[in-house]
Amino acid sequence: MLAHYFENHFINTHKLGCIAFVLAMPGFTSLTWADVHDPLDADPYVRYVQGELGRVSVEPMSPAGSVPQSTASESVYSFGLVIQRAERPGTFQYGWEGGVRLGYGSNRSMFVYLADTGSSVGVKSDLWTADVTFGGFASASFANRLRFYVSAGPVVYWGRASGADQDTTVAQGEGTAVTIDLTDSGDDVGATWYARAGAEWMFSPNTHVGVSVRKVDARLDFGQRGRVHMAEPSYLLTLGYVY
Repeated sequence: MLAHYFENHFINTHKLGCIAFVLAMPGFTSLTWADVHDPLDADPYVRYVQGELGRVSVEPMSPAGSVPQSTASESVYSFGLVIQRAERPGTFQYGWEGGVRLGYGSNRSMFVYLADTGSSVGVKSDLWTADVTFGGFASASFANRLRFYVSAGPVVYWGRASGADQDTTVAQGEGTAVTIDLTDSGDDVGATWYARAGAEWMFSPNTHVGVSVRKVDARLDFGQRGRVHMAEPSYLLTLGYVY
């Protein structure tokens, strides 16, 4: 009889354990899925981080006071990091974005002013660029995968031109040999507005890849090192994360 009692007690305990396990499963499942919620729907603030890689067209300009010259635009390759913060979740979003970018081009064409001649001569320079942006954005998502966005705001930019493997060059200005010192660097800072638009494909709940186009009308004056104008749109590849 004692063995029969323990057998019935074990069976009842096993049944109670199974019932408790079944009742606990929904709560356990909800906790598990809560760790991988979709940030587009569940987070009161949604943040997008984008890495950018692309190029910017740079047009050399003749120095002020010299006879205008022209040459084909050249590219400066750039890398950037942008962070967007949406003020609301859902399909349609708006918020703020900030970004930093750094660009470099080796042996880019410049026009250097020849003093007392009224003319200029073309030389090669290394060109560095950088900018900081802060603006607003709006976006729309479709099928939880495809996202389109536009943004605009102010930008502060900087540039530097320096000699590219050359200390001096000799040019002919009105029949006179002129020596140009290329050992010094030229810097310039300015501010203007930017606008950009892009699309990205989310191949996982948190990771996306895309393309974007950005427009900035910036002019950099490096003194005797020359001037450049950056007005053409730049086309960029983006890789990012949302959280």
